[in-house]
Order: sequence, then C-alpha cells, then structure tokens
Amino acid sequence: MAGASTRAAQPSTIKAVRQPKIYAYTTPAYEAREWVGGRAGQGLIKIGRTDRDAHARIREQLAGVKMPDAAAYTLLFCQPAQTADGQRTFSDGALHTKLRAAGVTQVAGEWYEATLDEVEQAYHAVCADKPMGSVRARASFAPRPEQAEAVARTAAYFRAQAGAERAPEFLWNAKMRFGKTFAAYQLAREMGWTRILVLTYKPAVSTAWRDDLEGHVDFAGWRFAQRGGEPQDLDDPSPLVWFASFQDLGGTDAEGRHKARNLRLADIDWDAVYIDEYHFGAWRQAARDLYGADSGDTNEKNALETGDLDEDFRAGLARLALRSGAYLYLSGTPFRALTQGDFLEDQIFNWTYSDEQRAKATWAGPGENPYRALPEMMLLTYEMPEGLAEVARNAQAYFSLSEFFRTEKNLFGEQRFVHEREVQKWLDLLRGQGFGEQWPEATNPERPPLPFEDTRLLTALQHSLWYLPTVAACEAMAELLGRQHNVFWRGYDVLVVAGTGAGIGPRALPPVERAIGRIPQDTKTITLTCGKLLTGVTVPAWGAILMLRELSSPESYFQAAFRVQSPWTSTEIDSVAGGERLYVHKEQCFVIDFAPNRALRLLAEYGGRLRSDYALAADQSDEDAIGELLDYLPVLCFDGGAMHELEPADVIDYLTRGLSASMLARRWNSQELLTFDLTAMKKVLANGDLLASLEGVPAFRTIRDEIEAVIARTEGLAEKAATGAKLSKAEQAEKKERDRLRFDLREKLRHFVVRIPAFMYLTDNREKTIREIIEQDETDLFRTVTSLTLDDFDQLVAADVFDRGKMNDAVWKFRQFEAPSLSYDADHEREATLGGWDRRRDERLAALIDAEWLKPGDVLTGLGPAGEVHATVSTDYGLLVGGVRYVTPTEAALAAGAPAGTDGWLFWQPNGRGLQELEG
Repeated sequence: MAGASTRAAQPSTIKAVRQPKIYAYTTPAYEAREWVGGRAGQGLIKIGRTDRDAHARIREQLAGVKMPDAAAYTLLFCQPAQTADGQRTFSDGALHTKLRAAGVTQVAGEWYEATLDEVEQAYHAVCADKPMGSVRARASFAPRPEQAEAVARTAAYFRAQAGAERAPEFLWNAKMRFGKTFAAYQLAREMGWTRILVLTYKPAVSTAWRDDLEGHVDFAGWRFAQRGGEPQDLDDPSPLVWFASFQDLGGTDAEGRHKARNLRLADIDWDAVYIDEYHFGAWRQAARDLYGADSGDTNEKNALETGDLDEDFRAGLARLALRSGAYLYLSGTPFRALTQGDFLEDQIFNWTYSDEQRAKATWAGPGENPYRALPEMMLLTYEMPEGLAEVARNAQAYFSLSEFFRTEKNLFGEQRFVHEREVQKWLDLLRGQGFGEQWPEATNPERPPLPFEDTRLLTALQHSLWYLPTVAACEAMAELLGRQHNVFWRGYDVLVVAGTGAGIGPRALPPVERAIGRIPQDTKTITLTCGKLLTGVTVPAWGAILMLRELSSPESYFQAAFRVQSPWTSTEIDSVAGGERLYVHKEQCFVIDFAPNRALRLLAEYGGRLRSDYALAADQSDEDAIGELLDYLPVLCFDGGAMHELEPADVIDYLTRGLSASMLARRWNSQELLTFDLTAMKKVLANGDLLASLEGVPAFRTIRDEIEAVIARTEGLAEKAATGAKLSKAEQAEKKERDRLRFDLREKLRHFVVRIPAFMYLTDNREKTIREIIEQDETDLFRTVTSLTLDDFDQLVAADVFDRGKMNDAVWKFRQFEAPSLSYDADHEREATLGGWDRRRDERLAALIDAEWLKPGDVLTGLGPAGEVHATVSTDYGLLVGGVRYVTPTEAALAAGAPAGTDGWLFWQPNGRGLQELEG
C-alpha cells in the first residue's frame, strides 16, 4: 500500500503453540541400578514435564547447558500432559503423587524405582482422574489366632446388638504390631460390610490403611478413598473404605460452611465407622491443634502428647451427623477409656505386649511360629552422671532432658546446644569414653553395656532413632555429630526428620529408607526426630530408640518405644528340607533412657493399667502384672555404681514413691522449697524482730538493704514488664543486678532448709512431725545447725519464704522411701499416720488420694444426728470440716457431729460409696 510503513517480522515475536508433555527417560548409568526401596528390580526412571521438545529438555538436564551433541540417554515415554477430555493440563508432580501412593520408591528429585509399564499406568490414571493400582505384590497369609479371635468376638457382639436403638460400640486395646488394620478389614469381610469410614486424629496412618487393603488377596476389588482421591461413583457396589481425619471431617470453608466432601460423607449410610488411634487428642483441644495451618512438627507433637479423648468425644461425634450401624475403636494405649469404664468387659478385646510375647514363647504349632518375627524389647536405663546432670536441674532439682538439650542461635542464626560441652561428653560416654571420669564409683567388672561401645549393642544400634525435645535440638545434634573431631559419629548417616522441610507424616520416610538401603547391614544411620515417623510408618532396620525428651504419659512413651519393635525378616532357602523359611534379622530391640525414674514410672503404669485378658482372668495384682511384663520386657538399670536387672518389687517401689533416695536428698538442696517472691520479701521487711534475728547471722548482715534493692528494682521495671516493652541498656543492667541479688538471697536461705533432713533421723517415731521433734527435744541443736531459732524459722514459713506444703510433701516422700527398709525389722509395723514437716496425714486416706480415687476439692457426705454434713478433701491429704483440717476420717466425722465410736471410713460417702468401698 502506498505510503504505508512496513517492518520485517521479528522471529522473537512469533510464538509457537504450547504443547505440554510428560516425558520419562533413563541413562546407561541408571538403567541397571538395583532397587533399594523394598521391591526387587532394577532401573531408575526420571519423569518430567516440558512445553518444548523433550529431547532438547533432557539434553539440558544432562549437560547443564545447551550442547549440539546429546549425552547418552534413552527416551522411554513422551505423551501430552492433558486429561482424557483435553480440557485440563497437569504437571509431572501428578504422576509423582500417583507413583508414591502406589508404592513406588522415589530415589531423589524426579528419579523413581519404576518400570516403564508403571509409569504408563500412572499417566493413564492421571488422565482419567482415577487411582493407580498398587504395585505391591498381594500377600495371602491367614489371620493370626489373636486376630481371628478379635474378629470373632467383635462380630458376635455386633450381631447380638442387631436392632438396638443405638449403634453398638467395641474397643480393641491392641498394641502396635497386632495388625489392627488387617484385622479390621477381616471384620468387615466377616460382617459383609461394604461401606466403611475410617476416622483418625493422625492422618499419617493413612498409608497403613491403604497398604493393608491393597496388599492382600482377601481385599482384591476393594476401593480406597481419601482426601484428594474421593470416589466418583458411590453407586458402585464394590466395598469402599473411605479414610478421613477429624480435621477433614469437621472442616469448614472461609464462610463457615461445611466443605463439600464432608456433606458427601454425611450422606452415606455407613456399615461401620472405625475410630483409629482412639487414645489421641481430646475432641476440643486436639481439633484446635490440628485444624490450624501446617506448622511443621507442632501438629505431630500436639497429637502425640495429647491424652485420651475426653468425655465430650461422643457428643462431638454425634454432632457430625454420621449414619453408621456400628463403631469400632482402635488403640494401643487406651488408658483413660479403660480406667474410666467407657466400655464394659464384653465390649473390649485386649492384646498387650505381654500377650504377644507369651504367645511367641509358648507356641506349639502346627506350622511355623507366627510370632517369631516380633522382637523382644529390653529397657536399658542409665542414671545421668552427676557432673553432666548438674547443668540441667529443673526447679525440683531433678535432671531435665529439656534443659540438657536446650538450644540457642549463634551469631549466624544456627542452632547450637546451650550446654554443648556436656552434650559432647554425653556423646563420648555413649561409646565408653570418659567412663571412669563420669562414673567414678563404677568398677570395671561392673561396667555396664554402653549403647555404642558394647559389641552386642553396636549391631542393634546400627540404625537407631533418637527422640529429642525440639526441632532446634535435632538440628543442633546433627551439627555436633558431624563435626570434624567426632570421627566415630561421622561414620553414621545422620538424618533430621524434623521441621517443615522434612515433610509431614509418611512423606518424611523416603530419605530414611534411602539411607538405610536395600541391605541395612551395609549402612549405618541415626534418625533424629521430635515427633515425626512415630506413627503409621514401619522401618524394620531400626533396632533402638534413645528417649531424649521428657514424656509424662505412658501413651506417648510406648507409642514411640514400640516403633522400633517392627519385625525385620527375609526368606532363606532351606537346603535341607527344601523350599524357603523365615529368617529373622532382629530378635531383640532396645529402649535406652537416661531418665530412669521417668522410664520406670511409665513402665509400671503400662504394666499395671493395661491388663491383658490373661491377667484379668487370673485376677493378677499390680506386682504380678508388672512381673509378667518384666518376664518379656527385661529392665537393666545402671545407677552409677553397677547395672542390675530389676524385679517387680523394684518397679512397684518406683510406682508408689516415684523418687529415688538421691533425688529425695537433692530435693532438700533445691530452690523448690523456697517461695520468696516480692510479697514474701515485703512480709520479712515488715517483721522487725525476724529481720533483727536474720541480721545476726553473718551471711544476712545486709539482708535489709538487699531486699529493699530487689523490691525497688522490680517495681521500677514493673510497667515495662507488664506491657512487654523493650528495656533500655540501663534497664537491662538493672534487671540483671536485681536477678543476681534475688538469686543470692535465695541461695542463702536455701542453706537453712537443707539442714532439715538431719532431724528425720533423730527418732523412730515416724508419726511425729519434724517440727514436733525439734520443739520437744532438739531446739538447741536446731539453733546450732541452722543459726536460727525455731520461732524464727516458723516466721519465715508464715511469711511464705519457705513453702510449707512442699516441705510436708518432701518429708512424707522421704519417710515413704525408708519404710521398706524399716519393714525388715520384725518389731516394725506400718504407721496409721505419717508425720511431715508440721502436719500429719492418714496413710490409708493418702493412698486413695495418690491413686486419684479422691481428689483435693472432692466433697464427702455423711449423715449425722442433725442431718447431712460435709467434709472437703484438702490439698495436704486432710479433710476440712468447717474450714478446720482433720487428719483422719474418724476425727473429721466426730468434728462434724457424729456420735462417739463412729468409724469415719463407714461414715463418709464420696459419690454414694463408702470410703472403705473405694479401698476394695
């Protein structure tokens, strides 16, 4: 056109139509690589996506830069990255997800231990938006006897309840490795169920539910659904197992409406609802913890540490409006459900560790022992050396694992242990270095088997799990183990499965499996965790767990401990009889604990509270039940002098006392018995006579000035402390000086109370309080050893400088501890009452309170001549009537107006039952 401006088309402005492709290739270096992820086979395949030419993209990956000649590779697969209808594209990640879910091992990045056929299956599953079938070979084993018994008893109960107004409920109290998922599926087969909903607070267990369904011939044709893989056709009559977590089920959208998937679940008539991991997470609190956004290990920690479902659980379940014909509850540690009587005896099937090991020991055939692969556990406890423990005392003067492994960031923002020097010495001690220095009382003939020194333990600990307090502690431990001077520890592949980078639940497992490899005897690993991989995963090669965090509940402790009890087997050719037989690699596994008192207390609770059906039928005592547990779970305890195997009575002692003699002695040397807060300081200043007496003691000549300085500095900083405002440098210096003065004062005062235990040995009359002993016979001695009069000391107690309640408790515990040794004296009889610091308690009443049959604040009712009267359980093992504390139930009954000769144990009725009934 005349006058028109023309411009040559630039190649850069011409854009080709985008054609997304999924491609897969291998290289000569990887096409013959043996698989190590658990399946037999060879060859690694890399799966990717590109919008360009697949060959060009692969050459870029292999060479790192564009080159005219391609490196050697074989393109195995290249197909459009579009769904069957052509309306949607997808990424290579969609294939990765399908392959992992089907059981294919991801080696690194986008490389997989897979065949070309499996890659094609994953591709077609993504295109059709359908699940990919499992690549695992289906097993054909029969249920073990106890699994068959659980199915039979549960089925009989459900059938007997047919037509009941309320859906029947049943509890399986079955330890880990019972095979609850397989047995639960067998129950569904027995009952003819085709619609099963599995609910849990622990989403990580979904892998076990899917693997068992897809791994056995009995369940061929069954479907498995979960979040992200909901079934498209609910009218399909084939059996459907739908797995959901409570946070999925209770979830709402941004406007508070129930999510669509939740509405679908509520529309289905379920044959049964299975509540898995029943002991986890009280309905309200665990839901709040788990509904929140993913925050690394926090969710897993909260779920692991939460107790049983609370009384609101069934109400919460009812609010979900599910329609179900039956409910099956599954748990390995349902302590609360059993102790509170949530289920009747005919609604419970029990299978404990003792049951399992007894069956293993007494198997008489026919056929091979089905329990032979289940390892025996052994608990090894070590008293932390005093030189290391001293840096990590808590307020009660007890060794604290949380403090010992506490961390802080260095200048580069990296986590390091605050007590790094002591942690390093502890690492050295694990392998026998510095033994004589740390435990000078132990002689060589009594040297205990140390975890990474003893040759028998070294093979068991070739692959171990270390359970630490925090993500930061895991990071700091990995760094310390990898330092240049730790040549021994650098021989282990250390894996940190903690924090958001490690993945949630089963996603944290592949790096561990890769490090252990196909032949675990050829590798060595240490897995550091603070909660991950403790539920729903199996690592056969783990032979020991080091309990390096403070766990207060037996549920949490044994859930973690049983993680290393997974069988590790293979098959071997029987050259004599022909065929194959089972070869057991791991016959024993170990729990290693450096907090013996905690470990033994939880062991006693586990043995005493989780009774097997065998123990219940035999009406075993606590000691007998714990004795049976120790028959199959030996406990070796090293106390710094020698290692010895514990008897049931030893464990019972820990259960009833909870403290060792050395811990009791240290308690009097701690600041736990002091209060001495700002209020107490002001009370001391206001007491001129007391202040004058204290100033007469050399260490307290300036006490008036020191207390006034602490009060002034505290009040000066009070406003900023209340608002959390940042302190200036001058104020920080003031605070530091205030804290130093307060610490010094408390240390000086502690020297008064540390002398008290000496007076416990001055009389055989244990019913007397220590104060009575001093007042009646030893006032001069008291003044000599403390530099105070008894009246001065009483005034310090009245001013709340010393904690009266804790002093009484410390005396009671000490006297409880020495009672067994006194019982060897033929003339000794157990006291009806026991003296504390300044109060006595009734030992029968104290036993009910310690066992939590009675709790402080409980109101007891009695019927006197003038009508109904009441007594309240006090916080110091007494009974309050009209605000006055009485020691025994009979004293309280008489004070309430009961006639002379009344037996208080029959008079008082807590919750309609006599006190005497509670004892029985």
